[in-house]
Amino acid sequence: MINIIKKQLQIPEDLFLFMDSPTRLIIYKNKSQIWLYKFSLITLLRVLVKQILYGKGFLIAKKQSSKQQNSISYTVSFNLRFDDLDTNFRIVNYERSFLLFKSKNENVATDREEFWKNISGYHEHLAVGDQKEDVKKRTDWLANTINEFEPVSVLELGCGSGRNLVYIKQKNPNCALYGVEINPEAITAAKSQLGSEFKILSNSIYDLDNIESKSIDVVFTSGVLMHIASDKISYIKANLNRIAKKAIIHYELHGPSNEFDFHRYPRDYAEVYSDSPNIDYEVFDRSDFRNAGTKSFYHSMLINELAQTTNT
Repeated sequence: MINIIKKQLQIPEDLFLFMDSPTRLIIYKNKSQIWLYKFSLITLLRVLVKQILYGKGFLIAKKQSSKQQNSISYTVSFNLRFDDLDTNFRIVNYERSFLLFKSKNENVATDREEFWKNISGYHEHLAVGDQKEDVKKRTDWLANTINEFEPVSVLELGCGSGRNLVYIKQKNPNCALYGVEINPEAITAAKSQLGSEFKILSNSIYDLDNIESKSIDVVFTSGVLMHIASDKISYIKANLNRIAKKAIIHYELHGPSNEFDFHRYPRDYAEVYSDSPNIDYEVFDRSDFRNAGTKSFYHSMLINELAQTTNT
């Protein structure tokens, strides 16, 4: 988290090191967004152009010689109409660009849910026909993988507007489709595309307890757990093990996490499921079509095939 109190900035030490220990920072507004960069003359020129176009304000901060525990202090040395002072910000990492998101809560999970609940126009929340073409090949592959288990029911956590479920249903028309989703725009789009048989079982990925045990054949995620901080993974995993009958499938980011990053939490899912006896885990090569979409990490697929119980 970044704290701005009047003329003082505090940034996490791990972010400071990730940015190569900058002596000065620049924070500016670009339309409705707020961005943080390591200061340079080139960045300053870009910001000045944006100020001419949008006039939203920016500040420059200089590193102090003193250091607090686990954070680095800066003093605002220049401020042009930047009025979001006395504010706490979460950090969204885009390689060397950092989007700042105003924090309303001390709890990361609560802040994240507020972010996803209120975001508008996100590409995963659009109707399938309006989404990017490059995702459709991966979606077709994922749907085929899930359908190999011949499910009569599937549940996707963070289903967005339902693209994965649409592809599953194309080749498995009798499959019952369920989702967990918090964003109202996404839910509306999913219902319009999937029809009345599609049901949202929860609006929160942190509220799965009321979903009936062993009620869904395949439960899966696609680019969702990468947005979940590590302290919540054990809760989600325990519930998926309880809910799923045939398999749990994760198509997620593999790699080390930066704790300052409010956006993505890559991890090794073989470690997450190390206590499960029948898992298959693959990290895709950089050139593989299933690894498209990020230069910073690798995509991976975990399949946890569950032992079947016979009802008597």
